[in-house]
Amino acid sequence: MRDAFAVLFFVSVGMLFDPHAIIKEPRFLSGLLGIIILAKPLIAFLIIWALRYSVRTAITVAFALSQIGEFSFLVGNEAMRLGILPAEGQSLLVTCALISIAMNPILFRTINPLEQWLRSKDQIWRILSGGRLMKG
Repeated sequence: MRDAFAVLFFVSVGMLFDPHAIIKEPRFLSGLLGIIILAKPLIAFLIIWALRYSVRTAITVAFALSQIGEFSFLVGNEAMRLGILPAEGQSLLVTCALISIAMNPILFRTINPLEQWLRSKDQIWRILSGGRLMKG
């Protein structure tokens, strides 16, 4: 049943996808993707790190939040209904969702290599893990 709903979700989103949105607004699309894939995970990482969880936990949470999903479509539809979001914005939202959802598994595969790389950089690793209580 879960697979059926996943297929239904992606088919529905695929029907909303407008490839012209990528061509019409590449800078806006890049900015939105930067917020979703870079800024949002960085903020999540810093929050989890500040709460004194392990670097690995902070990376995992950050990568888990580096996408947008179903709720963004609900908010987008409501914003369109209220006249806050134009149709072009909805197209960019769908495009960002598809790209960020597709990139998420790739990001998860980089958790171990990223942690190993950070461990190999003594100064960075000391700053990130020094004096932490390592909860998770």
